[in-house]
Amino acid sequence: MNFADLIGKLGHSRIERYSAHPLWSHMDKESWFQNSPLKLEAVRESWSKLPSEAARVLAMIVNRFGAAPFQEEGLLQGADRSIAGSLHRLGLLYLVEAGIVFAVRRGWGEKLYFVPGDMFFHWHRSIYERGASPLPDNADVWSEEAARSPLSLQLLHMLAELKRTGMKRTAKGLLAKRVIDKCAAQIELQPSEAMFLKLALSDPSYTAYPLHVGMMLDLAMKFQLLGTAPDSFLFHEDNWNLWLRASSGLEQEQALLRIVMEQYALGSSTAIATAAAALSGLEFMKWYAIEDSAARQWCQLMVGLGWMERAECAKDIEGMQSIESIQRMQSTQSVKGVEVYRWLIPPWPYGGSTDAAEGTSGEAGIMIATDGDIYVPPHVPAAVRWQLEMVAARKQSDAVAVYRINEQSLAKALELGYTGPQVVQLLEAASGKPLPSPVYVGISGMMEDQWDAAATKLSSAPALSERERSEPLDCSAALFHAPGSFLAQYDPIVEVPAPQSLFSGLEAIPSAWLKGLRRYHPTTRRELLEQALRWRISVTLKCGDSLMPFVPERIESDKENWAVFGYEQGNEEAALVRLTPDMWQEMMLQLPQLQ
Repeated sequence: MNFADLIGKLGHSRIERYSAHPLWSHMDKESWFQNSPLKLEAVRESWSKLPSEAARVLAMIVNRFGAAPFQEEGLLQGADRSIAGSLHRLGLLYLVEAGIVFAVRRGWGEKLYFVPGDMFFHWHRSIYERGASPLPDNADVWSEEAARSPLSLQLLHMLAELKRTGMKRTAKGLLAKRVIDKCAAQIELQPSEAMFLKLALSDPSYTAYPLHVGMMLDLAMKFQLLGTAPDSFLFHEDNWNLWLRASSGLEQEQALLRIVMEQYALGSSTAIATAAAALSGLEFMKWYAIEDSAARQWCQLMVGLGWMERAECAKDIEGMQSIESIQRMQSTQSVKGVEVYRWLIPPWPYGGSTDAAEGTSGEAGIMIATDGDIYVPPHVPAAVRWQLEMVAARKQSDAVAVYRINEQSLAKALELGYTGPQVVQLLEAASGKPLPSPVYVGISGMMEDQWDAAATKLSSAPALSERERSEPLDCSAALFHAPGSFLAQYDPIVEVPAPQSLFSGLEAIPSAWLKGLRRYHPTTRRELLEQALRWRISVTLKCGDSLMPFVPERIESDKENWAVFGYEQGNEEAALVRLTPDMWQEMMLQLPQLQ
């Protein structure tokens, strides 16, 4: 669930309460309703203002859970045992009160906490501020691997095949195997590069497909480019046309990248989520060495989607650094050299200036040869490519794609409803020039001869309802948030309990237990420790001439004796210790400050 989704659920009064919190005093109230996620600069400043216990808890959440939901007990079980659990609980309450962590519940069921998906990336970035150093510009980098087509183009190729081959589904609700195989052949991403996405697909039925096909169908449904009827997929024509008219290919890639980050990175595992967050801070078009296994998995997916490039680098690059400062990522040496990666598009949400990327975009015209071959430069608009997919056969998909007008492609165009004059018109509009005479004659002759036979085959695919057509997708803003998160089934918990509620029965215990060190009978000493365990607080023990802050974990006893096990407070490297009541002289409960 994203921050914008929560804004709609929580209501104006609760958001005003968040905006009035001292942690957000540097932001105006309107920013809470205008930005999703909140601006990185504002989040960084709030991170610097967090009390130490709240900051520690937030770092634990980001590292261990990512944006996945968790229970309070799960947070405490994995926490540093040398710090009293009550401090973690108070830190969590502070984060909930400040609108950083949110709590939800379904009915009378379990209470869950989570960080909104889009805000997770900002908190990770703020906590791990110091980024990686890229390789020097003069690094000796080489690659024997051909760059993949960007995801928007792979998606277009697969959907074009789906439209040409047929969108009917079997009794099991799946596309026919012949259609699946043809669609898979259009995708350059390999199934092995997407294995970890299996749990992140929004519809379990997509896992029945090869993973790269399932991912493409999932994305098409998330962007409402496809709809469904009982026995087939359907094109949502309004949204598809809007998608094709996006102002640039980069705009499509940024919209896709955001969905991939928010849905697949966060939906896979915490390791993948934190790796994706770390990698999103790398500079555009700069080479970095990566070793961490989850980070390399994510890089391999990005390579498969055409957003990253993988290469080798000489082993002795002076001053080369890894991104260990982010996530224990260190340089590694392959047989040939060091494996390195770089972004080919500005990473979301930290790509910075996109001038360099946008400078290579822009409309370009196709070139049509007299033999019917059509040459398509890299930055031809998606709408033109889609039309070519409908009327011509693609021969290669390199940097310059090549299509061929032939008898089979024109027959398929007729089946899809194109006429000869329409094909001529779209080709001339895309090239900006009249067709070469042999091509014009060939199109006119072939399509005229086949028109009568093809007319009876024209399919009338069921149209989407008027209601569906009245909900166009704002792809240009790249702010689409896919529904379906299971957290959407939960109700937000608006009221935050007071800190005092964590210490039930506080007014009933002897005040002397909290006011200073005192000698107690062994039975009373045990009572103090049992109370400390109930409240998850520490105790102060006087052992000889020294004071020992102690976090009890459990009490064990036999018929005659008992002992307490625990940790010296604040010493992360301290081992579990066993104390018997004769090992200290005085003690007191150490209640945290209730602010």
